[in-house]
This record gives sequence, structure tokens and C-alpha cells, in this order.
Amino acid sequence: MRVIEAQAKVILDAERVNVLFFDHKRNELYRRRRDKDMDTIECTNSLAQPLAYPTSHGLASVAIHTLSAIMCQSAKDDARFYPPVDDPRAGAATPAARVLAVPIMGREDKENPQFKLPRGVVVAVNKAGGQEFTQEDVENVKIYNCLAAKIIETTSYLVGV
Repeated sequence: MRVIEAQAKVILDAERVNVLFFDHKRNELYRRRRDKDMDTIECTNSLAQPLAYPTSHGLASVAIHTLSAIMCQSAKDDARFYPPVDDPRAGAATPAARVLAVPIMGREDKENPQFKLPRGVVVAVNKAGGQEFTQEDVENVKIYNCLAAKIIETTSYLVGV
């Protein structure tokens, strides 16, 4: 999934981008990480390395619940901003000032085929040069997220997640 993050970072000209996946059954956002010793993907919610979060915290969660992009031009002043979810690299040299969270919409819900299910969310932090994220950025990420959704669905199927 690093490819999705890297490409979204280029598209948005952002300092940092992370992708969170949405588990519908548990109502959690989670990260995937690669085990350094093995070429496997691990999804965990252990106390040592919390990688899963309930969808009650963060701008990413708001994007998932509203199925819409969330543009935050002042993260420190926005009570919805939750660094462990929205900016896991909060110890970076540049603190989060602006955040853009855009849901990744996936396949249709089998019970309600007119609805698409969110598969995850792309969260971008700080546009280069201190600029604000724009509606054009949102539209570009939405287009890119169509491809990202296919990658996520294929990967999820292959690894059984």
C-alpha cells in the first residue's frame, strides 16, 4: 500500500500521506505494516503497536462516516483532528497544519446495491509550501481513489482480509 501513499503524495504535493483501511464489521480504521523479517502483511490491534482505531476519532473517521472529503485548514484548531489516526508521524519535523481526508469508495453493498462501501481513506498532511488544500485536490484524489479501491479490493481478496 506504500504505492498508493506515494502516488497520492505526488498528486497532492503533500508532505505526508497515509492510507487507512476500513473494517466494516468492527467499525475500525486500521493500518497495514510489513513484517521486516518476513514478506507478509500484518493487521494488528495489539497494545504494543496500536494500528487499529474505532471510527469515533479523527478527520479520517468523519470522512468515512459522511462519505465525503474533509478539508481542514487548521488542524490544531479543529477538535476532530486526532493525531494517532490523522497524522501517525506526528513527531515529524513539521507539525500537521492542514489535513485532507478523502474516502476510498469500493464495491457496492450486496444488501443495498445502490450504495458503495468505503474501503478506506487517504489522509494527506501539509501541502508543500504551506499552501491550502483545494477543491481541485479533492477532485484529483477522488479520481485516483477509484484506482486505489480496485488495488485494495484485490489485495484484500488475495491476503484474505
